[in-house]
Amino acid sequence: MASKTKKTPSVESISLSELSSRFITHLERSGKSAGTSFSYLMELKCAQNVLGAGTLLNALSADAIAQFNASERVTTLKSGKPKSQLSIDKTRRVLRQALAWAHEAGLVAEPLVDPRKDTLAGEPVRVPDETVVANDVVVVEGAPAKTRRARKSAVVLEVAQGDADAAADVAEQHLGETRA
Repeated sequence: MASKTKKTPSVESISLSELSSRFITHLERSGKSAGTSFSYLMELKCAQNVLGAGTLLNALSADAIAQFNASERVTTLKSGKPKSQLSIDKTRRVLRQALAWAHEAGLVAEPLVDPRKDTLAGEPVRVPDETVVANDVVVVEGAPAKTRRARKSAVVLEVAQGDADAAADVAEQHLGETRA
């Protein structure tokens, strides 16, 4: 009797450039606008410039993606000034989405990134140790202290029946004092 050997599924090896093309086609077929598709394509071109357009997906490592996420191309403008955190997050998010889609589509055997966030697969997520509320101050480790907003107070007038005219005079007087 022949022994059975466990075969691993063969995974097609495509380049980052080919991934970009296939991912954009997927977005267009799923109903994304031309503007969204173009914007995502520009972010993936940035990844191709940093990681190499011809780099095979199977050759990408978690370290290479971490270096991309921290690269100057992702974090700074051409002028040398830092990019907006929103722009940085978008560039990272688009590559993460494309790589997660590649895993779902069977183009890579193992996920390179956690599909829910920008941390790398297997990397621990930093969570603040403790949140403390003391004297109306919220303290989270690593974050600046925030004070709670005070509630706005309202003027409440209690009026006995029959004294409605006197209460109206008091209210007008109080409004005049607060406006002055």
